[in-house]
Amino acid sequence: MAIIPLKHQSLVALYAYLRHLDLSLDRSRWGTWQDYVAYSRSQVAPAVIMHFLEQTHSVVAMGDTNGVPPPHSYTKLRRLYLTCIPLRRNNYLTSVEVADVWQVLETYQKYLATAWSAYSVELETLRLRIAHFCYTVLEAKLSRRELDYTMRIEHYFSAQPIQTVPLQPFLAWLT
Repeated sequence: MAIIPLKHQSLVALYAYLRHLDLSLDRSRWGTWQDYVAYSRSQVAPAVIMHFLEQTHSVVAMGDTNGVPPPHSYTKLRRLYLTCIPLRRNNYLTSVEVADVWQVLETYQKYLATAWSAYSVELETLRLRIAHFCYTVLEAKLSRRELDYTMRIEHYFSAQPIQTVPLQPFLAWLT
């Protein structure tokens, strides 16, 4: 399992994008799938993030996790958070994690092209995979301040009185 070093800002941007997807897919249950697809076309395409991941690790598409996210223990993640955040030594993803997020984004891209009649079990499974990666892998690598900021990311059907943070500035960090 190879370690792929990333800039810390790239991890924050990836977290923000995946959180945006998680919240948007969750809220898509409240409307029609066609409305959600129209909204997602006005947002950043998953192909942009996939291109970034491909540049980071060229054999990303060849990795196969068989739809099973890599195991992570809560204790290991807390240890990472407490020891590595101040030192910024955990700015990396493993090749398995990159392959997993690649597959999630590829599946999401396929689902956007599918005409669902209603929110399905497949969409919920995808949302849970996104949430798992976002909250178990990436969250431990961010500081409290970064988490507080990205918690307010814009998403589909976000509440109007709440001041949200646009997604575009985060994606400028993907270099």
